[in-house]
Amino acid sequence: MPNSNHRALIVEDEVMLRNLTIRALSREGFQCDSAADGEEAILLTKATNYEVVVTDLKMPNMNGHELSVTLLNNTQHRPLILVLTGVAEPRLAKDLLARGVEEIIYKPVDYPTLAKKIRDLTDCSVNSKKSVAEACPEYPVADETNVKTPAESPNGPPTIGTTQIQRISPRLDDVLPMSVELLNVYKKSNSIEFAMADLSQEISKNDFLTNEIMFLATRPFFNPKGIEIGGLTRAVIQIGQKRVGQIAMMASLHAALNCGEPLPRNLSLFWRRGIAAGLAVEILIDQGKHKSIADGLFLCATMQEVGRVAMSKLYPAEYQRMAHSFETTGRSLHELELSFLPAKLENVMSDLVLDWGLDESTLQPLRHLRDSHDAIAKLPEPLKTRVRLVKLAGLVARLAINAWDSWDEVAILPSGTGDELQLESIEAVIQNTRQNMDGIVVNSEIERTTELPECAPSPIGRLSYYDAASEPFDVVHGVVSSMQVDLFPFRSPGKPGKSLLVNGCGVRSKAALAMIEAFPDSIVSVVCSAGDAEFYQAAKHRITLPSSYGALKAAVNALVV
Repeated sequence: MPNSNHRALIVEDEVMLRNLTIRALSREGFQCDSAADGEEAILLTKATNYEVVVTDLKMPNMNGHELSVTLLNNTQHRPLILVLTGVAEPRLAKDLLARGVEEIIYKPVDYPTLAKKIRDLTDCSVNSKKSVAEACPEYPVADETNVKTPAESPNGPPTIGTTQIQRISPRLDDVLPMSVELLNVYKKSNSIEFAMADLSQEISKNDFLTNEIMFLATRPFFNPKGIEIGGLTRAVIQIGQKRVGQIAMMASLHAALNCGEPLPRNLSLFWRRGIAAGLAVEILIDQGKHKSIADGLFLCATMQEVGRVAMSKLYPAEYQRMAHSFETTGRSLHELELSFLPAKLENVMSDLVLDWGLDESTLQPLRHLRDSHDAIAKLPEPLKTRVRLVKLAGLVARLAINAWDSWDEVAILPSGTGDELQLESIEAVIQNTRQNMDGIVVNSEIERTTELPECAPSPIGRLSYYDAASEPFDVVHGVVSSMQVDLFPFRSPGKPGKSLLVNGCGVRSKAALAMIEAFPDSIVSVVCSAGDAEFYQAAKHRITLPSSYGALKAAVNALVV
């Protein structure tokens, strides 16, 4: 049994159900007290600070709704609250979630699973508060009433705690109000009960989706023989029923993000990169023969930035602070989010997937896209391969359509990625994606409200380049080439001229060190992983990855002649 000092209060008028909950939580290490109604529970909470309260909804004397509201209004100590109920009452559930209740769970319940979930929520909440308090003692988070607002802490460390992020699902549902008609398209596309004509009729109710599907049906990947698309039903057949449903989900997200307050992120860029990533993952699946594990990957690839975009809409002030921090530090958005938002955005997206009634198991890669390469390598198959395919599709999308934000993270691929994914050529995937994206233009009225400093336009020039890594696909070459820099390979003997850029990522090259010593009059700059920076200390300039695109671009601009 796990060791724990967590205290839980179980509030349930039915003795058998109360005992089942206590038994399951006790096996997860909780110390449990119990109450038969809300009034008894209030008395117990005055004597003990519980980390979590699990309550039934319908009880005598004081019901679970009144109990929850009372506990949530307690400014001294606010426990995590989970409400169990055997009756679906949407209005009541929405009210409780909006007030801050963690979850509404409908009976019958798998009690061991419930207990593990409560354990994870409690550990996450307690550990997050402890780690933030230790790292940032000037921002106490013993309870959420102490968390400072952006206005109170304009230059400080994180202001949004994990518990706060866990409690925003109701607000995210308001920020991303999914279109009923587009959700119907998605659900019908995954059913064999609907004829293609019925599906087409649902699609025709939405002009944006109709236009996207008609256009994509003419793309080489979906239509290699150039068949004339005479109507919407033909377009659906050409693209494929399931894939159309996934495009409908993406279109619904686009529409949801397009309404309300202006976005602090560039929606047009988000949509374009999402579609490019979806195409890229399809091409990767086809080239690597991964059709047996492909279910849901198109949707994962297109949705991989949704959590981030939604969070930036919920917390524009926080993202504005990150933009200011980027101006002075050059740190990537991913790195800044780890500092300012101590929680995984992918978990937010995954929770939304469940709220929308989608199959979470097929979209599981969303939870791991920003894990480290070492962490991904430890995942079980086929999840590991699915995550790698979606993650690579995101990089391919940026390279294919040259769609970079200044604070996007640039990271190297693990050695042998192409071989492990059984790919013939990543470069061919990029070219194929670029060809299929040709002509896709998104006219969005959304303007960016979080202004990122624009990278100075790259001078179009030449730069000597030496690839010491010798990987089948050179990420550094691909990214730097997107900066309108003409890289020409340097081979010894010879002189590199004023500047030489060396790709030393993932390798400690003695040949590269020899070049540094051989050309003291040239500016030799080495791009390398942080772990190899000391090995290349003889170089006048070192660019360590991961890095922001803007920081890398500034360093390259200084070298270009």
